[in-house]
Amino acid sequence: MKKTVIIQASSRSKGDTSKIVEYIKSKTDVDVIDLRTKNIGHYDYDVGFPKNVDSRVLGKATHKV
Repeated sequence: MKKTVIIQASSRSKGDTSKIVEYIKSKTDVDVIDLRTKNIGHYDYDVGFPKNVDSRVLGKATHKV
């Protein structure tokens, strides 16, 4: 079964985009990730992902469908 994820990357978590996302969420079975609420650092190819990366976000972002 495929799962749909909406990645909200708006600078305002409660802005107009959020209203649309919440409407879609209320009508369908989707997960929502609001990047504004996550602590995501830069990626360093020599070191890998920093320890402050939220692994739940990373797992969903790299999952192959």
